Order: sequence, then structure tokens, then C-alpha cells
Amino acid sequence: MLSGPFIVLLLAVQTEPAVTNAPALTSNEISRVEQLLLRSAPQSPSARSEQNLQLNADELNLLLSYSINMTRLSPEWAAVLTLADNTVNTKLTFQLVDGWIPLYLNFGVDFILYDSLLVLDKLVVGKLQVPNGLLELASTSIRSYLDSENKAYQDFSELERKFQRHAMWHQRSEEARSFLSSLLVVEPAKRLSAAEALEHPWIRMHGGGL
Repeated sequence: MLSGPFIVLLLAVQTEPAVTNAPALTSNEISRVEQLLLRSAPQSPSARSEQNLQLNADELNLLLSYSINMTRLSPEWAAVLTLADNTVNTKLTFQLVDGWIPLYLNFGVDFILYDSLLVLDKLVVGKLQVPNGLLELASTSIRSYLDSENKAYQDFSELERKFQRHAMWHQRSEEARSFLSSLLVVEPAKRLSAAEALEHPWIRMHGGGL
């Protein structure tokens, strides 16, 4: 007789991915990501700020692919988002084993918009749907974390070092690296203002500036 945990494992693990890895980002896509990140940057890294962003599904998936690449989760991870009326549907795939019989964990996550907040509505792992009680517990934990005190970066040197260690950093032009470094300055007086950023050579090379 099969045990409960083994049955759960059989239901969760699959031999086909729900999402396949996206191709490497092109230089134009990376430029779009950089523009999106600049648009959403806080006015001051030492103060809380709220940004009202409007992103479509393509932009969200572009940022998601960029994040997976930058955090070196690819090729084990793949993900895609779709938007519908008041819902966000997410599919994620994690490759457990890459061999003769590859094994994957496939996640399906649905969020609904309730009272101007995204609420976890459904979670499926493989063929196993997580019970609503566990979903409610997970949602409560996530809300508690988001409501807790989150420290902003007080020193961007660590963030800049992470950029510089990544292979993508060295694939960017000297102007692009100069632009990002100019933004990663903790003191507002020494950091590029919005007007100065628009006049930076890298922005002007890509048709920016007013």
C-alpha cells in the first residue's frame, strides 16, 4: 500500500514542464528593462516611497525573465504571467532532475484583486491543489511580512558589486555601465537627478531626452 507522502509526491512531480525556458534576452529587451527600472526607481533610497506603475503582461514577463537571469535561477526555473479581469495567473516550473527521465515541479498560482490588493486564490502543484486552509495561512504570512518594517538600501555598494559580478554587466556598453553606476549613489545630492539622467549619453543614444 502506498503511503500518503508518496502519493502526494506522485501527484506533485511531473515529467513535462508547464513552462519552457524563454530565449536569452536581446539587447533591445535589456534596454527596455533598464528603462522600466529607471521609471520605477524611488526618489530617495533612504526614504519610503510609493510608485504608481502601470505594466502590461509583456512588461511583467520581461521583468520576470530578467529577474530569473539576474538571480541565476535559469535554466532550472521558468515562469510566465497572464493577466485577466481582476486576476493574475502565474505558471512556474522548477526542474528537479535533468536526465533520461526529467522531473519537474509545476506550480499554478492564481491571484485575484480584492479591495485594491492581490489575494492568493488558488495554488496547484503538479496535479495537487493546495487546500484553501493552507492558502489562507500562506496569505496571512505573506501579508504579515509585507506589513513588517522593511529596511531600504542605505548603501548601494553591495548592489553595485552584484551587478558587476554578473556576466550581463560586462556585456553592456561603457555608457550603460556609467549610467547605472551614476544612479547607484546613496546621497541624493551626488546622484543624477531625473533631468540629468535624461541627458545622460546612454539615454540620448537610445532616443531619450526631452
